[in-house]
Amino acid sequence: MIWQDCAKTMNRFRPGDPEFESRVRQGFDAPAVMQTIQFKINLLAAAGGDLFRAIGQARKSGESVFVSEADLLALSDDDQKPVAAMTAALTSVYPWQAV
Repeated sequence: MIWQDCAKTMNRFRPGDPEFESRVRQGFDAPAVMQTIQFKINLLAAAGGDLFRAIGQARKSGESVFVSEADLLALSDDDQKPVAAMTAALTSVYPWQAV
């Protein structure tokens, strides 16, 4: 994985080394990996309908933890009923945080 390779490379350099700054900058440009802290689904009813609609939103977006919620609705004719609810907590891990 990208972040593991970057972490191994970063461990070989120390602040006194001439290449240290460039290696640190490369690590900061690397993408974050999202990891799940908690993922919970509540099934509310039998999922019967013509179509399904999922509506989600970010409940809290902090520096290290992101919390989101979503509802799944079953649509049929002019009726919609909730069939599931989801809550997820995620965190982002950057290459320089890898151990």
